Parts: sequence; structure tokens; C-alpha cells
Amino acid sequence: MFLNELKENEAKAFINLVNKFANIDEVFAKEEKELIEDYLEELNLDKNSVNSMELEDIIKEFKSASD
Repeated sequence: MFLNELKENEAKAFINLVNKFANIDEVFAKEEKELIEDYLEELNLDKNSVNSMELEDIIKEFKSASD
């Protein structure tokens, strides 16, 4: 993927979006956790640096992003 092209705030929004999709069925599977950890590594983000965002805030972040 081209995740390393995301700005830090966009990367955090992306991780939050992936978390929301992973937990949509209220089951956080091992594979989902591993995928998120891989994304965090690719984005050079620390798990503790990513605050929980509401879906509306995630959408706003991506709408305000540049190409």
C-alpha cells in the first residue's frame, strides 16, 4: 500500500477507521489485530499515539486532505 504517503493526522484517521471496521462485529480477531499492527508499523505510528476518533471526525479529516 501507499500508506507512507499519508500525513500523520491522516494516518491516525486511517488507523481509527480500520479499528472501527475490525470491531464492527464486536469481535476483535487475532488477524485483525495483526493487520492493524502491520499498518501502525508501516505508518511509523505508536499504538499509544493514536487517540480514538469518532466516525464523523475521521470523515472530516479525509475530506480536508489534499490529493
